Amino acid sequence: MIRVEVIGPATLHLGDSYEILPALGEQDAGVFDPPYRFATSGGGRFRKARPSMDQIAAKGLDQGFDDSIISPARFRSVAVFCHNDQLAELLPRLKARYHRTVVCSWHKSNPLPVANKHYRPDTEFWIHAWLEGAHPIGTLTAEGRVVIQRLGVRG
Repeated sequence: MIRVEVIGPATLHLGDSYEILPALGEQDAGVFDPPYRFATSGGGRFRKARPSMDQIAAKGLDQGFDDSIISPARFRSVAVFCHNDQLAELLPRLKARYHRTVVCSWHKSNPLPVANKHYRPDTEFWIHAWLEGAHPIGTLTAEGRVVIQRLGVRG
């Protein structure tokens, strides 16, 4: 299902990128929150009480995505959300395609209360990559690399 939302001068096409992109042609920017690649095993008692990881694995949403969809021929600038485990693979690929790449993060003030022999999932990473001339524009405050979500506050 594809949904279109217009917010000021921006048009958002919400849905499966593999279905949407062939019809769009060139765009100034693309924002992607694709399926992440991560391990869905473990979790012990916490996992038994919450079957969401089993559902994610059953739908194949833990297998990542084909990053060839992120193309400078189509997008002058991209923001790609990803799992920490995907950074080592995605960064060199996007760096080879774009003029600049930057790792940014969204810090969640109320993450799931788990660590599972790892770290709490309180930070979600995203890569901003752009072609020459499509660099970030805004105030010094707006150009921070970390977005902090305060509990109960959006944006």
